[in-house]
Amino acid sequence: MLKDKAVFEGLAESFSDEVGNADRNQAAVEKRGTARCLLLDSKGKQCELVLKQALWVPNYTGNLISVKTPTQPGAEVIFKNDFSTKDV
Repeated sequence: MLKDKAVFEGLAESFSDEVGNADRNQAAVEKRGTARCLLLDSKGKQCELVLKQALWVPNYTGNLISVKTPTQPGAEVIFKNDFSTKDV
């Protein structure tokens, strides 16, 4: 679920839904599509994460990426301090 529309390429015009978050509030999903996000790997090198069928939720306060999504194709996610990195 991403707030930043600029990371999307080709949003589906006909998609709409609602999602809930940890504080039990609902937020409208405006569209769905492929998003490209830049992350840092464990060596500090910038890498790109491509998320297919990512949800655009403009009313969220930030971007939420499921850990399960990048690890399915074999990536490793490491949490450090207040941010996470993705090993490729």
